[in-house]
Amino acid sequence: MATDTRSIVITGASRGLGFASAARLYDEGWRVVAAMRNPERGMSLLRAATGAAANDDRLIRVQLDLTDSASIAAAAMVIDETGIPRQGAVRGGAVPLASGQRAMVAAAKVLPPAALQRMASFAMRIAPTQQAPDRSESND
Repeated sequence: MATDTRSIVITGASRGLGFASAARLYDEGWRVVAAMRNPERGMSLLRAATGAAANDDRLIRVQLDLTDSASIAAAAMVIDETGIPRQGAVRGGAVPLASGQRAMVAAAKVLPPAALQRMASFAMRIAPTQQAPDRSESND
């Protein structure tokens, strides 16, 4: 694998915009750190959507609950341990405004400033043909 593979952290990667973003960027050759509350279920859906093998190092699972500061800190450590550079982050999860604000404050305490700046400024297109899994089956 080329050493210049672009990498991105996507929260809420198990459904909705996070899922669509993860699948699209993986398909475009990015190394995707897929962060989600329930990675067992979410990763099986992402692998099915992308055709990624269980041992594919371009699709990395991270357990993350943005409403839990301990989970954020643990996820940040796991992400840093991968040793991959992060060109951006997509916050795809549907977190209610109040808890989302707390989550971003908690993330600001553990993520490096460059990652936060990229997280705040990253914009992307979503392929209109990419479908996310049915939300009625999941509570993550």
